[in-house]
Amino acid sequence: MLTILTTSQEFIGTRSRDIRLKTHSSTQPVIVANFWLMVGDEQIALQSISALHDVMQDVMQGDAESSFRQTVTLRRAVTQDKRLYAWYRDAKLGKKRDDEVTVVQLDTPGGEPINAWRLENAQPVRWSGPVFHAQSNDIAMEELELRYDAIIWC
Repeated sequence: MLTILTTSQEFIGTRSRDIRLKTHSSTQPVIVANFWLMVGDEQIALQSISALHDVMQDVMQGDAESSFRQTVTLRRAVTQDKRLYAWYRDAKLGKKRDDEVTVVQLDTPGGEPINAWRLENAQPVRWSGPVFHAQSNDIAMEELELRYDAIIWC
């Protein structure tokens, strides 16, 4: 269970690992380059995460109301770590995982967590592998798009 705590020990969320959020001045800007992603108990390094957003929009389908689902794209260099692809493949095969997905913002590179956003009911919907080009020296990248119901700013 991941437990996100402020420095005053107030419970924000639950899972098996504790994350203590460092308090900081609300007027002090924080750069976006320092972050990591938690999927269940696993910390995953990424190059980028697309903008986090939450939209209030209800879609009526007959008498049943369903929530509009947002997406976020995770991007990282291709290595031999196949966790993102395996997560997508499991979802495609109908093996839904209930792992909690949390974006954690750090105060400095390798520093302390200061913000966290939990993506409610996040599930993979698209995986993209690298583009190959004989005249390029670009780093091979992979992307995983997640669909989620809502964001909780912890």
